[in-house]
Amino acid sequence: MDTSVCSALASMRLDDPALAEAASQAWEYLDGTDEAERVTQWRVQSFCWYMLPRDRFVASPAQVAAALADLLARVGLSRYADIARSETTGEILAAAESGDRWPALAERAMTASGILPPDTSMISWAYYSGPAESVAYVAVADALELAVQVGEYTPGRSGWRGRRAEITDRVLVAEHAQIGGVVPYDQIVRERIEAWTDVPGSPLRTRLLGPVGRQLAEPVPVPEPATVERLLGRVTGLLAIIGTGVPLTQAGYLRPDVVARCVDELALDAMGDSRREGDQPTLLLLRETVQRLGLIRRRSGRLVLSAAGRAALHDVARLWSEVAARLVPEPGVRGSGQTQASVAVWDLVLAGLVAAPSADRGETIEHCRVVLDESGWRLAGGGPIDLMTTADLYYEVYRAISSLGLLRPWSSDRPPGVDEPVPGAADLIRAALRHRLLHSRTLVRVPR
Repeated sequence: MDTSVCSALASMRLDDPALAEAASQAWEYLDGTDEAERVTQWRVQSFCWYMLPRDRFVASPAQVAAALADLLARVGLSRYADIARSETTGEILAAAESGDRWPALAERAMTASGILPPDTSMISWAYYSGPAESVAYVAVADALELAVQVGEYTPGRSGWRGRRAEITDRVLVAEHAQIGGVVPYDQIVRERIEAWTDVPGSPLRTRLLGPVGRQLAEPVPVPEPATVERLLGRVTGLLAIIGTGVPLTQAGYLRPDVVARCVDELALDAMGDSRREGDQPTLLLLRETVQRLGLIRRRSGRLVLSAAGRAALHDVARLWSEVAARLVPEPGVRGSGQTQASVAVWDLVLAGLVAAPSADRGETIEHCRVVLDESGWRLAGGGPIDLMTTADLYYEVYRAISSLGLLRPWSSDRPPGVDEPVPGAADLIRAALRHRLLHSRTLVRVPR
């Protein structure tokens, strides 16, 4: 233990042995460090606001926080001592004693401190991260503490969130001597690819996703505008038709005149001459998928473009990034209607379209069933996942990507039940899978 800490504890034992024991306990659990110069604001806040409230073996969290404050002050770390004895710490610990609202208070306090690593365009921090990501997270928090102290930004002031994001990205792509001179972001990408492909208990998943995972190590460049317009023409066409907004029927469907325009202008496969949206499944699926992608939304009986949709209509690079970011649903997100099992099927289906120029539908469904079974997924009654259930999950994916026009229509030059992506679609799918790797809060979860 650091000599200054030993000396401070010895002095505290003379004054109050119980307080010294609590301080020693706090120091031991303070992120595992035993050197005063390694204590940081993030470590102190995490201990006081997250670890202490959770630790049911501590008889008096408030006493431990007070003891830690005393110790920190004695070793010259007065700013950190002020955190341990602050009203914020007291409020969080009191809330932990009386109810379950303390996590929200802790999150609010950590955000207000300005050193909480934010999500950026490069990464969304996972709920359960690997060692490389955990180390990078702390490195970012420490860099943000320094930035606040030297005045690079002030939490709560105009522009501070953008500056915080810039610093986060800068730390992620810089070589760090304290972690072997490596680039944290490269390590995180490798770590997440391994977590995505190597799921314990499912060798088939590893075999199917492994080759694709290696293709996700580098970003997928946005193609030329003409390529994006050709690939996502259905989407841009629908956005253009909606324009400033179109009225919906009382049942929430597009009106017949709009249906007719969509079928004609988007060259959709029509089911007869009906102009009811419910009778035109290709259009209905396209509209539902584009709505799930966040490009359109319902408002006061009308279908309108979202802010992202308005931007994407006039910027093909933005359109590409928006579709790639939301193509694979995020499980558990409100309105996604997705479970971890269904997203596993998304992974397998999309990976199959990237790995080979064509994919046999029946074989893909069987592969999905085996992977779900190996991973421990079961039906509600406890029985094994059957082929019919798996097929239902598969066709959710198939209908969504087919509605966007990413699959070649059936033709006589290939066997029935064989799916082929249109030119350029495999790149978009790779971009979508890479985004999923780097922005999913929970990358893979199995029921074991």
